[in-house]
Amino acid sequence: MMRRSVLGLLAGGMSVLTLGGCGGRVSTLRYRLTVEVDTPNGIKTGSSVLEDAFNPGNSYEFSASRRIYGEVPVVDLGSGQYLFALLFVGYETNGKRSVQNMISRMFDYPEYPSPVKSIKLVDRFAEARESKPLIVIKPEDYPMLVTFGDIKNPKSVSAVDPGIVRRITVQVVNDDEPLNTGFETKFPQIAEKDLPFSPSDGPVNRDNLAGRLQNSNFVWREK
Repeated sequence: MMRRSVLGLLAGGMSVLTLGGCGGRVSTLRYRLTVEVDTPNGIKTGSSVLEDAFNPGNSYEFSASRRIYGEVPVVDLGSGQYLFALLFVGYETNGKRSVQNMISRMFDYPEYPSPVKSIKLVDRFAEARESKPLIVIKPEDYPMLVTFGDIKNPKSVSAVDPGIVRRITVQVVNDDEPLNTGFETKFPQIAEKDLPFSPSDGPVNRDNLAGRLQNSNFVWREK
């Protein structure tokens, strides 16, 4: 009961901005997502401050929308190898695992809640900002993890066994905490690919990630 009450509180812990002509309020929540990985050389970590923006829409049930802004947390494993926790994953992926989906489940609210639930979410922001809980993610809720055989070749992307992860945490931060930057400079070959790394009509799976993934799975800046 304690975990559910904290997460319920966190779900509504979003600062509220009013946008004219949008049919509702846009609520935002900033948090630091940290991935810890066990390696032969000890624990390696990577983190990123992200912003979840949620618009409850108007009185229609499916008028709500949300998006995550920022860049993926990146764990430098050494020897030119990096691990990424994907922000978004296509609906064809088994389990629909992504940071966005993880946050939805963790905060205990659906992708497109009803107007009544939306109002409850945006009205609980004050308490969550004060408490700023640290949440340890359950392994079954981990987002999809990927790496590249050659970081300069996006087609070499492959899935990573989540068993190497020691833990993933989410820590709510202040609204003025800056989002991470630098992905486009450090990983230009990934950032410039606004089309699939390797176009294909196949489904997203461990054997065909390059056919579906592109830069928006790793970084999203536009607002």
